[in-house]
Amino acid sequence: EENWEITLPIKTEIVGNNQPEFKESGILTGKVSDEDSHPVPGVQLRLTARNNPDETIDPVFTNREGIFIKTLI
Repeated sequence: EENWEITLPIKTEIVGNNQPEFKESGILTGKVSDEDSHPVPGVQLRLTARNNPDETIDPVFTNREGIFIKTLI
């Protein structure tokens, strides 16, 4: 089993909703694939803010289809 750590800059927009307690929250979803477009399961993603790299949220993992979903970020 190999362990890799890669920092990828991703640009996202978090869209809020109409509920006052979650007005600045949103959902981030994506898929991790290898160079042959096969899904990569079990990848841990650690998300940090560009303007404050010390601020992180709980990591998220890809499922068996390589898909990850992080809610209320």
